[in-house]
Amino acid sequence: MFANYCRILIRSLRKTSLYAFINILGLGIGIAAMIWGVQVYRFNTSYDSWHPNREHIFRVLITVAGGEGLKGPCPGPLSAAAVRDYPVVQRAVRWEGRGLSIQAPGKDPFAVQVHFTDPSFLDLFSFPLVHGHARLDDPSTVVITETAARKFFGGATDAIGKTLVLYSDQPFKKPVTVTGILKDPPANSSFQFETLCPRSLSPCCWTTGGCPSTTAC
Repeated sequence: MFANYCRILIRSLRKTSLYAFINILGLGIGIAAMIWGVQVYRFNTSYDSWHPNREHIFRVLITVAGGEGLKGPCPGPLSAAAVRDYPVVQRAVRWEGRGLSIQAPGKDPFAVQVHFTDPSFLDLFSFPLVHGHARLDDPSTVVITETAARKFFGGATDAIGKTLVLYSDQPFKKPVTVTGILKDPPANSSFQFETLCPRSLSPCCWTTGGCPSTTAC
C-alpha cells in the first residue's frame, strides 16, 4: 500500500514538476527568512544583556538648540554634577573614542581607535579581565583586549608590563605600561574597543577639563 502511494506521488511530481519546484523553493525561502528574522531579533535584543544591574544603567543623551533629535556627546562636567546633585545617580562614567597613533617596541606605529574612560568603568560594566589587573586611575597605564595584545605584542601573556607609546607621531607622545588584558567585547556589546585608557590621557582633558559621552547608573 505504501509503495503504491509513493508511486502515485512520484508520478504526480513528474507531471507537475515545475509547479512543485516553485512551491518547494518558496517554502524553503520562507522558512529561511523566518529563521533569519528570529535570529536577528534575538541578537538585537541581547545587546549588553550580560551586565549586572543592566536595568539600572542608562545612557545620557542631550538635545541641542536648533538641532533635531537626541545627541550622544554630553558636556564632561555633567557626570560629576549628576552624582553630586541627584542622589538616585550612584555612579557615572564618561566615554570617548579618538583615533590616534600607537607604537609598540620594535614595531611600526598603528593607527587605531583608542577609548578613554573613568576609573569606575570596569565596576559599572562587566568586561572580564583575563591577565593582569586594570588600573584606569593611573595615567601611566593602559588596559588592552586580547585582540590588541596579539596586534601589538603577538600574544596576551607577552603584553603584561610592556610599553605602548600613545600619540607616537606627535611631540607630546606618552608612554604607558600595559597592566591588564580584557576579553574581547562580544559582538552584541554597545562598547567596542581594543585599547582602554584613563580619561586623563585624552587631549580634551588637558585643555578643557572635560570629555563627552556620559553614562550614568
